[in-house]
Amino acid sequence: MATSSSALYKSLIDFSRDEFPDCIEERHPVKKAVLEIALRLKEPHQTDEDIKNAVLQHFASSKCWITQSIDGLNSGYALTDELLRKIATYYKEKYGIEIIITSLAELTTTLKERVLSDKVGPVGLILTIGVEGFHHVTPVVINLDAERKICQALLLDSAKESKDEYAGIAKYFTDCGFEVFCSKGVRQADNFSCRTESTVILRNALLDTKHKKIKDLRDVFLSSEDKMVELPLEWDYIDQISHKGRSLEGALVSREHFSSKVEKREHPRTVCEFRERYSIESAKVKRYSILLPKWLNAFSEERLSSETTIWVLGREQDRYIIVDERKISKYNIYLYAKALRNIEKFGGPRLENPKITEWRARYSSS
Repeated sequence: MATSSSALYKSLIDFSRDEFPDCIEERHPVKKAVLEIALRLKEPHQTDEDIKNAVLQHFASSKCWITQSIDGLNSGYALTDELLRKIATYYKEKYGIEIIITSLAELTTTLKERVLSDKVGPVGLILTIGVEGFHHVTPVVINLDAERKICQALLLDSAKESKDEYAGIAKYFTDCGFEVFCSKGVRQADNFSCRTESTVILRNALLDTKHKKIKDLRDVFLSSEDKMVELPLEWDYIDQISHKGRSLEGALVSREHFSSKVEKREHPRTVCEFRERYSIESAKVKRYSILLPKWLNAFSEERLSSETTIWVLGREQDRYIIVDERKISKYNIYLYAKALRNIEKFGGPRLENPKITEWRARYSSS
């Protein structure tokens, strides 16, 4: 009797854990779809074992791409490194806080110079990873106080949620003598807002520690388990993903303590009011894609019956199998408006999107 696709996929996972630990995950819909297609197009002389081996070999040699966006916002405004530096300069002049833009290649030198300097207190780093301009960034708060023997680094990556994911970057800091903490929980719902978010969350963090005269970063963590920490709402109220399950009561928008407007300083908005203003209900689309094996080129989407949206993109000799997952939820679109305001204020590339333009007009007064 032929094995069902789900049973075969499970055996594929079990086998690959030892043989190819990096090429398959517990739950990967596009890889499962490839296996399902292979089983449906199986030739009479092929066994399930033949299919499993062929598919596994393909997974081991082909990269699977994962992208995510909020429905209707599959493009947006990305900030270049030059624009990040302009924003950092502006924040230094306006708020008296310091944010340093540095690359992974320059990080060790940057950290050593900071440790050797006589400067104390929290400072922000935006760590650029990859090609100049549009690749991922990781914001970091470092806190130094030689007299109190404090040398701390708090890694605030918007897309990481486990200690293992932070391990590579964390080593740069531990090698320079820093005690490292990492934020837990993914804050980012799209593929391009990390750069805007890095400037805003560092601004919030540095203003909050300045306002509360924080000397030790441990004093701001809501909870800490194995140095994976939950951030205060005063820092991450700008997150794209809803603060589901967290009480917003009492939390205030930290930057308004430093507003030039007396009314805002005396009566800052609550985090609840802020998030309500920028909240929309939409679908988060997570897209998985992988090159379709050439021996499956006979596949057409009409031949596959599945509850998941599965389709093929590309030319005959270069076709990708794509699976979209959609989840309706509430999202905070503040970062879209903020990115455009930064580009208008400091100059920079624009990636037009009608939805963002519409929302920008809606929130132009904030």
